[in-house]
Amino acid sequence: MATGKGRLINPNGSMYQGEWKDDLAHGFGEYFSMAGANYRGLWHCDRQHGKGTEIWPDKCSYVGNFLNGVKQGTGVFTFSDGAMYDGSLKRGDIHGHGTYVWPDGRRYVGQWKENRMHGKGEFTWSDNRRY
Repeated sequence: MATGKGRLINPNGSMYQGEWKDDLAHGFGEYFSMAGANYRGLWHCDRQHGKGTEIWPDKCSYVGNFLNGVKQGTGVFTFSDGAMYDGSLKRGDIHGHGTYVWPDGRRYVGQWKENRMHGKGEFTWSDNRRY
């Protein structure tokens, strides 16, 4: 079983380079997909686990925590249109407390459930109106 550092290039052209333990990505490493997405961060038993950064071809990105290959905990999404979310995630969904800012300056700070505003929060328009 391989343990240490190395590179694996899959037949489909995707690649992992970084640390290994017992033939599994484990520790710090980078993954590059053929579709143009990449991940740089911590791994545990072949899954993204801990802090990491994921960037997609359209320049959207996520910087934050992963748990067993799923975005979980806290993180920051930056979207290609300039919008941004900073807050809690659960099983890959925006869930819990967080702030979403639209490109035109509108902002919602409050509770989320399964990617939707849900519960207490404050919505502010770019001209500072509050709802």
